[in-house]
Amino acid sequence: MAAFSRLNCSSHRRSSEDVIHYLMSFLGPEDLARWTQVDWHIHTLTKEFNKSVYDVRRVLKKHFSEEEIAVWHALLKITHAMISGSTALQLLSRVQYVDSDLDVYVQEDRSRPILSWLQHCYTQVSEAGWTPSPPQYRDRAITKVYTFVRTTSTRSRSVVQLILTKSNPLEAILNFGLTCVMNFITCDSAYSLFPKLTFDHPIAVMIGGRQDICSKLYAKYEKRGWEFKDQIIPAGQPAPSKRRYVGDVYCWIVPDVFQKVKVLRGLREGPLVKYINTFTLLHRPHPVFLFKPLRSPYFESCYTRARDRSTILFVKSVDQGASDKTMQAELEAWLLKK
Repeated sequence: MAAFSRLNCSSHRRSSEDVIHYLMSFLGPEDLARWTQVDWHIHTLTKEFNKSVYDVRRVLKKHFSEEEIAVWHALLKITHAMISGSTALQLLSRVQYVDSDLDVYVQEDRSRPILSWLQHCYTQVSEAGWTPSPPQYRDRAITKVYTFVRTTSTRSRSVVQLILTKSNPLEAILNFGLTCVMNFITCDSAYSLFPKLTFDHPIAVMIGGRQDICSKLYAKYEKRGWEFKDQIIPAGQPAPSKRRYVGDVYCWIVPDVFQKVKVLRGLREGPLVKYINTFTLLHRPHPVFLFKPLRSPYFESCYTRARDRSTILFVKSVDQGASDKTMQAELEAWLLKK
């Protein structure tokens, strides 16, 4: 493939780049990262490819207009909400599911701006509470679930489920029970906690041996191509009793997914997600996460932390604006404490 980058004839350059983009469409996240190391021209083409396929507008245009996507970008910043479920999966896997809803997770005491916007622009079809809540959202970390629908300008049906959480939305995502949906979109980036499992194999591991996952949900992801396992962790995945954090070597981050969206003025930076949210992965006998919510009036947001008191000092330094160098040093010290 390096020969493509040495073509000097302008009449052939475009066709060679199209071929390379076509080949990239078959590559997973790990192979794409290796692809960038071929040479400088391939590296540039890969960046262009990523900007094109990992554009959040592709998965949000079913639900919102261009102007509304800009508003949602602002709402995600203001409320620290996360988009997860099928929408995040579609963005990262570069596919389109016709029957997908938009699942938005937000801390309940920050939810008012999003809730008000949806009540104004959509029709609420379910009361908030446990009784009408879908089975997959029966989690102690979740307080309420609202369902909104409307018909878009393209005559498609848009369904938005607003999931309110007691603390950090990441807690509810970690409790979902399937690794294939442990992906989320924030106001600036997209994250996958188990990219090798989800996109390279593809395998969905049941965390905590959850057998209460409804059969409809199980069948949906099985139909979409995932094989369900309760024990198998492929090579390269965390070993038992592995301390993890959002942004570690096992995580995949796609930055700037909103870069083609008009940014509304006057907004402060969004919440910090990577580094600061930590958890422990154990196998006993099924894979299980161990973490606690960490809240404090001195912290800007609520975080997840592994059950380890040493993480509190780390979170404090990051929350209060520590430099990247300091954060990395703190993080390395934390990971070495076994």
